[in-house]
Amino acid sequence: MAVADVLGRAISLLDEALESKSGGFNPSHQLLVWRSAAEAEYAAFRISVVHGLADYNVIFTAPDPPGTQDELAEARSLLQGAMSALDSDPRTSYEMLRKAVGLLRKLYVSLESVQQGEQASIPKNE
Repeated sequence: MAVADVLGRAISLLDEALESKSGGFNPSHQLLVWRSAAEAEYAAFRISVVHGLADYNVIFTAPDPPGTQDELAEARSLLQGAMSALDSDPRTSYEMLRKAVGLLRKLYVSLESVQQGEQASIPKNE
């Protein structure tokens, strides 16, 4: 599968998460974020192998704590930029992908902790 196809899938997963967020985040949104990160990670791997970027280390610090809507939009923008730069500048594409993956991973962990916090706060009927 071509890297552009993988990136397209990562973007469409984020679009789905952005479109269906109206009722708040739930486990299906969390899964969409995780799947998008996995697709972006695979695309970054393919670019690094093909273009010899395995030793290129991208430093990125995601905001703490992440605010889901803005980070989803930023990750989508990074993925779109990576797709645009794919043929002309693979190094920039790889850099954008690594940043998007870092952002999506941090967002996933944030959503997971919110989910666990909600479950912990539900009183049990004894």
